[in-house]
Amino acid sequence: MIGVDVIGMSPAIENAPAKRASDNTGPHRTGHHCNDHQRPRESGVRLPDGRQLGYAEYGDPQGSPVFYFHGFPGSRFEAAPAHEAAIAVNAHIFAFDRPGYGLSDPQPGRMLIDWARDVGHAADALGISRFAVLGVSGGGPYALACAYAIPQRLSAIGVVCGLGPTDDVALRSQMSWPLRAGLFLGRHAPWFYSFLHVVLFSVLRCRPEQVLRVLSIDDPEPDRAVMRRSDLREAILTSIREALRCGARGLTQDVRLYARSWGFALESISAPVSLWHGEADTTVPSVMGHQVAARLPYCRPHFLRGEGHFSLPFNHSSDILRALINLE
Repeated sequence: MIGVDVIGMSPAIENAPAKRASDNTGPHRTGHHCNDHQRPRESGVRLPDGRQLGYAEYGDPQGSPVFYFHGFPGSRFEAAPAHEAAIAVNAHIFAFDRPGYGLSDPQPGRMLIDWARDVGHAADALGISRFAVLGVSGGGPYALACAYAIPQRLSAIGVVCGLGPTDDVALRSQMSWPLRAGLFLGRHAPWFYSFLHVVLFSVLRCRPEQVLRVLSIDDPEPDRAVMRRSDLREAILTSIREALRCGARGLTQDVRLYARSWGFALESISAPVSLWHGEADTTVPSVMGHQVAARLPYCRPHFLRGEGHFSLPFNHSSDILRALINLE
C-alpha cells in the first residue's frame, strides 16, 4: 500500500532489521521470535500520516494472525505471557502499542474509531488481509471499534475483561475507586488529569509497581494469586514501564476517550463478538461485561466464576486464543 511501510527499529531495540510486506494475502513471516531467553521481535509500521506504530510478535510465526490490543496502562509487552500458549494453538500474535505508548508516536486529537484505521493500515503493510483482534481490559473498546469500522477485515473478535461504555453512573459506581477517579477527571477536569500525569510521570516511569499497587488495591484472591507469581508480576510491570517510555500522553488520551462517547453504538456492531469476563473482577466489574454482552447483537459470552481481572487472561490464554483461531 502506497505510503505505508514496515520499518526497522533503532539499535536500542536489538538492531532489529527492517521488515517488508510479502504479499496481500497472508501474514508477514519473521525468523526472530521470543523464547525464554530472548526479547520478542519488535518493529514498526509507518502510517500514511508519517506516524510510527510499534509492535512486537509472539507465538508461531507460521500461525494465524491475532492482533492484540493491550490494557490500560500497558504496551506491546503485555502479550508476552501468552507466547507459549500462542505457539501451542498456532497463533501468530502482533501486539501493537497504541498512539503515545511505547514505540508508537502520539496522535493529537485522536478518537477511538481512529484505531481501526491505523490497524487496517498496519495489516496492509504486513501483507495480512484478514486477522483476529483481541482486546484485553482497556483494549476492549479498541477491539469493538474495529468490529464496528472494519468487520470485513476480521476473522474473529475477542474481548477479555473489557471496559464498556462508562456513561452509566450505576456501573461506574461498581468499579475500583482509582478507575472511577480517573474517569471522573477525564470527563470533568481533563486539564487537571494532564497536569497530574506531567507531575507524576517520573515517579510512574521509574516505579511502575506503585501504579500496579493502586490499580489492584481492591483485587480479589484470584488476582492476588497472580500477583504473587514473580514472572507474571514482572511481565505486568515491564508492560507498564514500557507504556511510559516517551511520556504519559497515551494514558491521558485513553482516559479521556474512555470517559466520553465512543462515537459508535454497541448495537451497531454487526460482527459476532466473543466475550470473556471474570465474575470476581473488581477492576472492571462483571456487571459491565453483562451489559456489553446484552447490547451486542451477536455476542458469545463466557462468564467465568472464580476468575478476576488479571487471573482470567493468564489462566485461560490458550482457550481464548484457540477459540479465536477456530472461528476463522
